Amino acid sequence: MASFTKTGSPQEILGEYAGLQDLGAAAKAGGAPTVRVTSTVEDARERGFLAEPRLVSARATPAAAREFGKRLAYTHAYTGDLAPGEERPYGRAPSLVAGPQAPAFALGTSRLVTVPASHPQRTWGEFYASDRIEAFIPAAERNGCLSPSDIAVIEKLCERLRAGEFDAGEPALVTRGAALTHGDLWGGNVLWVSAESARTGAHGAESATGVTAVLIDPLSHAGAAETDLACLTVFGAPHVSDIYAGYNSVSPLAPGWEDRIGLHRMYMLMMHCALFGGSYGPQTVSQARVYA
Repeated sequence: MASFTKTGSPQEILGEYAGLQDLGAAAKAGGAPTVRVTSTVEDARERGFLAEPRLVSARATPAAAREFGKRLAYTHAYTGDLAPGEERPYGRAPSLVAGPQAPAFALGTSRLVTVPASHPQRTWGEFYASDRIEAFIPAAERNGCLSPSDIAVIEKLCERLRAGEFDAGEPALVTRGAALTHGDLWGGNVLWVSAESARTGAHGAESATGVTAVLIDPLSHAGAAETDLACLTVFGAPHVSDIYAGYNSVSPLAPGWEDRIGLHRMYMLMMHCALFGGSYGPQTVSQARVYA
């Protein structure tokens, strides 16, 4: 099978490698299929190099989307990386790099902050406001994407988040703190591939018989399951309603989840404001006003 390779800073590539290890372990335990890594941790840590099998794409189907939703629910609920009785704190880095110096993922001029496994638990609202919204404001202000009045709207939303007004809890199967999330789950990071390609190139797909969704390119961290799902709606992943239906069939989301989709989209929108600026500003502020 042909390979796909990428290079970057060792810190960036090691973070992705570590995330793929956690997601791959979850896939082997029934979670969403995840691309295999054919390079080593030393390649990532010392050379900033990552290699994966090149997968053969296929057309997504409603049935494949529903199955992906079910499998994603088990990824989010995975606890194999936790010690007995341990809870996963919001923002926790992937297991391999979750020590005292947990890294930040490189995102252009910004960073996606993660915390060590030992970090005290925060409410979801506290974590989301500080680490997934406000952390991107400086870069978005520098590139002209957000004005002072725009930032005021976003800060008002963050105040409500910190006050716990939107804390709703994780889905039914997630019982040990935060969910294990992909962390960058827009539609392009879910590859719909042939059964043969999935069987040879992805963990958790050894018995695939039809079109299979495979996770790639994570910014994996401990977060809210609803955020992963909402990211799929930002750029229109195929058959999103079937993904949600499959998910809810095995791990029901907290009541009112439909009303929170826009709130959980704020992470992806803020990240794009920081990275790309431009038209993402008005879209992000419009979304923030709904909840501010």
